[in-house]
Amino acid sequence: MLFLAMDTVLYLLIGLYLDQVIPTEFGVAKPWNFCCKCKKNKRILTDDMQPLNDDNEAKANYNPKNFEPVADALKR
Repeated sequence: MLFLAMDTVLYLLIGLYLDQVIPTEFGVAKPWNFCCKCKKNKRILTDDMQPLNDDNEAKANYNPKNFEPVADALKR
């Protein structure tokens, strides 16, 4: 029973790994060593990007001209 449990865990891990690595019709396959890489590409704010402090700032930057109108087929 112990070997059966170990095989189950082993095959589960192999299946999850291959699901991420093998390319499919939809999505992008990860590189073969994706689980060994560190996450270096953290999001960094540049000089022209400013974080929003609260919802009032987000509402102040809202401009309805920047959005498409909702299609009549989607309105109920």
